[in-house]
Amino acid sequence: MASILIIDDDANYATMTQQRLERAGHLVNLHLGPFGATKAASQLGIDLILLDVFMPGLSGPQLLEVMRQNKAVAHAKVILCSSMDPGPLKALAQEHGADGFVPKSAERHELLATVERVLGAGAA
Repeated sequence: MASILIIDDDANYATMTQQRLERAGHLVNLHLGPFGATKAASQLGIDLILLDVFMPGLSGPQLLEVMRQNKAVAHAKVILCSSMDPGPLKALAQEHGADGFVPKSAERHELLATVERVLGAGAA
C-alpha cells in the first residue's frame, strides 16, 4: 500500500481517481489546486503524487520543479495527468523529469498499471 496525493483542480476527477486507487488498496489524499500542495505532501509522507498538468495560477510542471527542490518531497514519485493527447503528455513528462504520465481518459486498469509500474520502479 502506497501513500498517494492527488493534486488537481478538478474535484470530480480527483474524487473518482481517489476511489479507484483506494479500491486498489492505496491510502489516497486529495489537494485541490496547486497552492499549498508541497506543504501537504511533506506533512503526509507521500510516496507518489498524481499531478494535474493544467491548473490555474501554477501549472503541474511548474509545481513539479518546486517539489523537486524541496527535500521533504523530492523523493516522491510523480505522475503527470492531463486530458491532453498521450504523445504530448509523455513528452511533457519526460521534459520535466516526471516518473510517468497517464491521460485523464485512461481506463481504471491503465491508471492502476501506471501507478504500480512507477511505484515498483522505486522498489528496486
